[in-house]
Amino acid sequence: MAKPQQPLRLRAAMVAAVAVVLLPMQAVAFMPQTTSAARWTTSSTARWAEKKAADAEQVQEIELGSAGASEIMLTSEPAGVLPPPITQKPQLITFDATGTLIQLAEPVGMHYRQVLMKHTGIRLPRPDIFTDAFKEVYDAKCQASPCFGCSDSISAQDWWASVVRDTYTKVGVPSDIIDPLFPLLFDELYHEVFTGTDGWELNADTMMVLDKLKEWQETGDGPRLGVISNFDERLPKLLEALGIADYFDIIITSKECGMEKPCRQIFDIALTRLGIYERDAAVHVGNDYDTDVKGATAAGWNALYVKEPAYTNLPAQTTDTPFTVVGDLGKVLDVFGLEDPEQVIITTIHRTGNEHA
Repeated sequence: MAKPQQPLRLRAAMVAAVAVVLLPMQAVAFMPQTTSAARWTTSSTARWAEKKAADAEQVQEIELGSAGASEIMLTSEPAGVLPPPITQKPQLITFDATGTLIQLAEPVGMHYRQVLMKHTGIRLPRPDIFTDAFKEVYDAKCQASPCFGCSDSISAQDWWASVVRDTYTKVGVPSDIIDPLFPLLFDELYHEVFTGTDGWELNADTMMVLDKLKEWQETGDGPRLGVISNFDERLPKLLEALGIADYFDIIITSKECGMEKPCRQIFDIALTRLGIYERDAAVHVGNDYDTDVKGATAAGWNALYVKEPAYTNLPAQTTDTPFTVVGDLGKVLDVFGLEDPEQVIITTIHRTGNEHA
């Protein structure tokens, strides 16, 4: 018989009478060293430590029920000791692309509708109808032919051509309209819209995070940077168009590897290419628990799970998948001691399988 789940105890601060799950930041052993007078001098680090100690005195204990529970209960019992977020200076930090570093500039259906309307001028259904049709077609295609056609030895371009055509058909656009125009429609969507800034944009915190990590790297003490994404071979060109390709030492796509996250081999490829031999010296950042967190931890990496609060619906943990939760991409910097020392509210917590039997 399985043991009953034990409640997870987290530290929290009460802000405007609203309970927000927080954990006071702990200084990490691998705090980056820099000669810049504006950052990380001995005095600024001391002031930061003093501020954290003062904040800690005002912390209340909150007890959360089992994963998925919505009730928050105040308790006077001491919180369980949570393990440190990451205890070793990383040699490599990789990011997921879609939903973590980049996001769609507009819903997919908006672009499908606009491109077709531009070339035909006909009345068309609402953009959300195109979006719903796309999602259904895309999901079915991923099930039938995973990894953008890797399993069927077809090109990503042919794979996507099928998705685009079937989306238009599902919306109800007659084939006698689609067929003559399809090469033109597909070329614009595949090679222009969704390979550049018309279709994609950066997450609001992406540039700030990459700038700070690159500064750390350039001190000679920081980690290598990379991207590991379930994406096709257009990703390097897309990241270049968005102005961030040069931040990375390596960009790995599932299409080029012939496998998708959470397959551990895709993480192994990153280590091999960069000549890194310590798995626990690598960190992966992503917003998908099943692909990013499970994949990274199965490969022996540390995982940072980007997930907006509240944290009451975090996945149930096992001892095989410890991970650190960050409330947004910007909070990744907190984990590595790169955040603003004057910052008071921290939304980073650490989860490990030890909280559940």
